[in-house]
Amino acid sequence: MAGPFIQGLTEEMAHHANQTSQYAQLLGDNVRRSEGATLDLGAAMRGEAYQANVQGHDNWSQSAALRGQLQAEVQADGTSQIGGHYGQLSMNNVQSLNAAQPTA
Repeated sequence: MAGPFIQGLTEEMAHHANQTSQYAQLLGDNVRRSEGATLDLGAAMRGEAYQANVQGHDNWSQSAALRGQLQAEVQADGTSQIGGHYGQLSMNNVQSLNAAQPTA
């Protein structure tokens, strides 16, 4: 009595093992296909679109650096002008003070 039950169970297990094997093979195929598609996408992105993106980023970086440099130069010029005006005012005040001093 146990013989037919075990034989049936074994056949069912063999069927499930076969299905599992087919499923594993299908998954492996899908992984290989996905890997190939990823490599194709990577190769495509290294093409014109990728180069344009890199060039755009480089242009933006250079432009930002140049704007920062120009802004620093403008600020330095402004500081220099303010310093020059302050120096001139100080000299004028000293000259006015000296002129106002009585002579002996």
